[in-house]
Amino acid sequence: MWIRKQELLTPCIQRHASAQLINDLLDLVRLESGRLEIRREPLQVLEFVKGLASAARQVADDSVCASNFVDPHSPGSGGSR
Repeated sequence: MWIRKQELLTPCIQRHASAQLINDLLDLVRLESGRLEIRREPLQVLEFVKGLASAARQVADDSVCASNFVDPHSPGSGGSR
């Protein structure tokens, strides 16, 4: 079952990686030509980090990697609020 899932996901992941590479190269060209626009915007850090953790967890779940994400605010984690 897992091998079949991997076979189905591999072309999708490769297309995504190719599209990301193209976008990164286009950004590099814009940067070098002075046409890259950078804007300052407010950032909700907690929401941003939660989004990163969620994306990383999804990648780990879809791969052979093991993941162990700990909420620093959960009881027993040693974090404080």
